Amino acid sequence: MYWHEPEDLGPEQDVRDAQLGRRDFYVYVLETTHGHYVGHTGRLVPRVGEHERGEVMTTAGTNPRLVGYAWFPTRQRAAEFEAQMKTCRDNRVSGFQQWCGREPMPWVWNSGTAEEDPTWGEPVSDWRETNRAWVQSEEYQEWSAAREQRTAGENRDLLERAVDGCLIGMAHILVFVLIGLVSVLFGLLYVSGFLIQRSLMLVQWALHRLISVRPGSRRGSETGS
Repeated sequence: MYWHEPEDLGPEQDVRDAQLGRRDFYVYVLETTHGHYVGHTGRLVPRVGEHERGEVMTTAGTNPRLVGYAWFPTRQRAAEFEAQMKTCRDNRVSGFQQWCGREPMPWVWNSGTAEEDPTWGEPVSDWRETNRAWVQSEEYQEWSAAREQRTAGENRDLLERAVDGCLIGMAHILVFVLIGLVSVLFGLLYVSGFLIQRSLMLVQWALHRLISVRPGSRRGSETGS
């Protein structure tokens, strides 16, 4: 019977995860020509892509294909579940099939030897019981509350940035409207000044004509009498 110990990458990995801002971890299973490969990662899509491109030595040339994965909030929880699923797989326990929908096929290295680590405890018979216990644990409740608080803070920051952006946009629009109104006002003043100038010129011309016509009219009337 095969047993698996959760992988311990040490505090250095925790520091790297914190520096990279990793808050989501995944246990994934690949169906290959050498059996089911189970691993965990903090970047699911890129890691699966590396397997598919043959960039991971352990699965290179085995035609790996993702058939299942599960999310965890910490690397420790992911490593524990990974070890449980490896144990279920190599001992053909039903929990593996209930998780990924595949009948377990023990992983065989390219050298032809099966994974074996007789240092871990009893295999789980149903992964859902393990998950239910985790969800009901105090650790999960604290993590969930912290995540909700963090999400609320992020949403509040997004809302504040959106409001600031709207206010800045409205200020820009108001400036453009004021510039437009000032331009229209100057245009109206120019047109009004032009019309007043033309009107004065017309009045001046009319008065000039009136004054120049009156004396001639008087002389003609005196001659006729």
